[in-house]
Amino acid sequence: MEWYWYVVLNICIFSLATIYQRMILRDSRDPVVYYVVNGVIGGVILFCFGFFAGFKIPDFSKISLNLIMMTVFLGAGSVLNFNALKKTEASEFTVLFSTRALWSIIAAILFLGESFNIKQGLGVGLIMFSVVLVSWKKKSFRLNEGEMLTLAAAFFFGVEFINDSYLLSRIDLFFYMPLIFLLPAVFIGLINYKKMAKIKKVLDIKDTLKLGLLALMFSVSATSTFAAYERGHNAAQIAILNQTSTLLIVFLGIIFLKERNHLFLKILGGVISLIGVFLVR
Repeated sequence: MEWYWYVVLNICIFSLATIYQRMILRDSRDPVVYYVVNGVIGGVILFCFGFFAGFKIPDFSKISLNLIMMTVFLGAGSVLNFNALKKTEASEFTVLFSTRALWSIIAAILFLGESFNIKQGLGVGLIMFSVVLVSWKKKSFRLNEGEMLTLAAAFFFGVEFINDSYLLSRIDLFFYMPLIFLLPAVFIGLINYKKMAKIKKVLDIKDTLKLGLLALMFSVSATSTFAAYERGHNAAQIAILNQTSTLLIVFLGIIFLKERNHLFLKILGGVISLIGVFLVR
């Protein structure tokens, strides 16, 4: 199968997973517990896949600090992500979350010495304008709690993207995939050990099965992205094409979640955000 079909698969699965995640979290009792369980299940699924596919164990002495950074940044970002989707409509979330591209650029300039050109500057301006559009309420720009959590999550994921790029050049893909689920989830679980001790009061069998399905969807999404990269070796193209999920999530949110408040601004913000991301890549 050609690499672009894996990208199409990822866009569809990731978009549906985001909508499903919003449905689960909207009435959740504790997003932190939900995240930890989802991460552990996803990590186990990917470990089993990697075990049968085969992987190489790297030299940890050369990447230990980067793995610690990944654990902290993805853990913090994911907790913010889960809390944000409990309080924010999926259509708004996906537009605001696209600001992670800005933080990736800033991190690349600061730590990798990459240049910043006029085209990227225009893209940054468009992304920021899309944030204003989807956050425009009652004739004024105002961010609510969920939107601020989304922007904070975008920061952690955006900066971590640079660290991921470094690690993926030194670690086997199938070895790394389980780690990005398991390590952050275990880290957050240990920090919130009091909440985890009361897990039976927060999650029942039905909720656990829902999180299992969500973890499977995210696992398939991650695997399809890596499969596309292995066949195409064109990370930039894949990253850009994956961003089309922004518009798909906006439309799916309108259809399945009835997120029709400020409908025109959401669609316009999604289009402008997508154009902005294309320019900054």
